[in-house]
Amino acid sequence: MSNLTTGLGSQYELLNGFNQIIISKMANTSLRYSYVFEFERNFNYNYTTKWMSENWMTSFYFITTYLIIIFGGQQWMKDREPFKLRSTLFLWNLLLAMFSISGTVRVMPEILSVIREQGFFDSVCDNGYITRVNVSSLWTWLFKKRAPNMRVKT
Repeated sequence: MSNLTTGLGSQYELLNGFNQIIISKMANTSLRYSYVFEFERNFNYNYTTKWMSENWMTSFYFITTYLIIIFGGQQWMKDREPFKLRSTLFLWNLLLAMFSISGTVRVMPEILSVIREQGFFDSVCDNGYITRVNVSSLWTWLFKKRAPNMRVKT
């Protein structure tokens, strides 16, 4: 041991032991899923994040188009009879609900595993299960992209 760590004695050993616990926690973060779909296996969080940060301006084109359709559509429909979209909106809401349930079913085992093995604090403050485990990584990324799609009143 160097002179710096010699004076620390048990404090150095405690810190070293703490680092070993963190490393072992990180290695055991992934729950073994009974089945992993091919699209989940092939998801690359780092590539996707890099692509999104390089192409963030593209979102403004979609936002602008969306706003034009919403406000332009309101003006266009102001003096017209409403469309009968009850079954279409029902189908849309059903698909969103199925997507949310699928994501929950796929991510919940990993979150529960992290809470059980590492505690609630790590489940909130450590995003390792998002960046290191493809299944939860994909579904968390997809859910973040879907979150603005609110349920439409039918």
